[in-house]
Amino acid sequence: MPETHIELADLTFPKSVYESLGRTFYPCILNFYDNEENKKAFEKWVEEKKES
Repeated sequence: MPETHIELADLTFPKSVYESLGRTFYPCILNFYDNEENKKAFEKWVEEKKES
């Protein structure tokens, strides 16, 4: 079977896919940022990324 290469930039999805993902992840994101330790860990990660 030949290997298939798919360019991610060429993929398109219906708006409903993005909306569904948003509804799925949004509560988890809010829950993550409600925790002060998670906020600090994220800020630390961002700073480390800026330095490298």
